[in-house]
Formats: sequence, C-alpha cells, structure tokens
Amino acid sequence: MRTFIVIVGALAPCVMATNVVADVSENLKFCSSRSSSRERLACFEAIARGTGDQPATETTTRTTVNEGAMAAVRASRNPIPTREVAPPNSSFSGYYAAIGGGYGISTGRNASASSQLNYGYYALTPDSNPIGSGVIALAGFNIPVGSSGIAGVEFSGRFLGEETSKSASSTVTDYFTSQNFSGSAEYTFRNQAGFHMSFRAGATFEDWLIFGKVGLGASQIKETFTIDESSIPGLCRSASYYPSRFCYSYGPSGSRTALSTSSWLPSALLGIGIERNFGVLFARAAVDAEIFRKDQTSILSPGIASAGSSSQDGIMFSVRGMGAVGYRF
Repeated sequence: MRTFIVIVGALAPCVMATNVVADVSENLKFCSSRSSSRERLACFEAIARGTGDQPATETTTRTTVNEGAMAAVRASRNPIPTREVAPPNSSFSGYYAAIGGGYGISTGRNASASSQLNYGYYALTPDSNPIGSGVIALAGFNIPVGSSGIAGVEFSGRFLGEETSKSASSTVTDYFTSQNFSGSAEYTFRNQAGFHMSFRAGATFEDWLIFGKVGLGASQIKETFTIDESSIPGLCRSASYYPSRFCYSYGPSGSRTALSTSSWLPSALLGIGIERNFGVLFARAAVDAEIFRKDQTSILSPGIASAGSSSQDGIMFSVRGMGAVGYRF
C-alpha cells in the first residue's frame, strides 16, 4: 500500500504537466483560428506571458492562458488610437495672402531746371533723401522642406512709396527798366510703385518662421519739374537810349510749365523677416531692400521754352520696413 502511494505521488507532477501542455495546445489552436494577423499575434503573446508568469499548476495555467488569450484578442480588435504629431513646418505650408504697409528711405538725386528764354537757372538739389509710406499686398505658396524648413514663391505689389522735392528761385533783371522779377522751379522724385516675384526660404520654430527672400521685378519711378515764371513780363531785348529811351523789341512773357517723366525700371528685391501664426491668421514684420538703376533724365518742353534734368547715373536703392497681417488657406 505504501509503495502504491509513493508511485502515485511520483506520477502526479507528470500528469499535471501533461494537462498543462494539453491546455496550451488548445490555446495555440484557438490563437491559430483567429482571422486577423494582429489578433493571432496578440493571442500568442498572451499565451507566452501566461505560461511564464504563473506557477506550473493545472488550474492557474488554464485560467491564465485562456483569460489572457481572450483579453489579448479583444484588445487587438479595439486598439488604442495613437495621435500623430505634425511637423512644425506643416502650419506654414500651402497658399497664403496678406496686406500691410511700409515706410522707407531712398537714395536721392541732384537736379536742375532752366528757362531757355534766359530768364532763370535753378539748381534743385533735394534737401533730404526721399522718404515715405506705402501699401503692400502679397500672396504666395509654401512647401515644407524636411521637418522644420520652408521654401516657396511670393508675389508682392507696392503702391506709393518714397518721395522728395526741392524748390529754388531765381531773380532776373530787365536792364531797360532796371526792374527785378522772380521765377521759381520745383523738382519732385517719387518711387511710387513696384511689383516683384520672390523666392523664399526659412526655418520654423513652433509657431514662428524666420525667412529670407530674393526676387526680381520692376519699380515705377516718376520725376517732375515745375518751372513757374508767370510773373515775369516780356523783357526788353533791343532798345534805343538816344535821343530818348525806347524799347524796339520785347521777349515773350514767362509762363508756368510742368515737365514729367515716368518709367518702369527693372529692379531686384532682397528681404529678411519673421512671421507668427495665430491659427490660420499670421503677422509678419520684415525689412526689404529694393535696388534699381536710374540713368540721367533730360526733359525739354514743347518749343524748348524750359528744360529739366537730373543727374547721378547708376544704382539707387530703397530700404523699407514693413508689417502685414495675412491668412493661410
């Protein structure tokens, strides 16, 4: 009897191990029957955890493996959604448009005006460089480069801009009557419009963008000479002084003449700036340099009564600070 009990006790672990193997085999079959590969993988992982984490007893092994496998299958059917984090430059990509204003200063020019009737010559050197404000409209498109870079194309238009003027006066004497008469002239320079296409590149930092741009386009430059000698009467040009004073011929009376020229000149645009996003809206602050070549201007009025000219051939430029608000589509 004692011998039988010893034998049974020795065989009990073997029987239990056999039951455990049988349960694991059943669970493997259960896992293999799953139609989804994700369910099968989760089920197999649960079996591996269940057989390794619990003591090797029939009850605990069967319960752990079965419940773990079923729980894994249920979890695989309803995975926890993961949130994809967008790269920083994604909020700056796409189309945009903005409107704003700017204030700038430009290099100046020397000028002169004269009356071909020899009534007066006027040196018109501006007292200061052209300055002024204008309205700026722009639109463009950005594409992301890497995780934080931006590249794009921008079209910009400027209306109004830098302006300066200078006036001068001259006195002419009628030697027959010994009377003095005054004439005046004014020169005005305006960088009054511009249009450019620029290439932009920059780097983003959360809701901030720092960029640089370079572009080509055209700038409209207008120069005006106004010569006013309307207060000068016809001066005596030929006279007799003996036996009495007498004027034989008089020159034409003075007049007021306005001479102007306007031209579109090729220009380059360089700029740096910063933008800040506020949802789909954004704000921009930037500094632009507009560079163009202006040759000497020479204008004659009809009949060659008056003339105006401006010198300083060569490169001119305007430096402009600007701000704008825009919308990203």
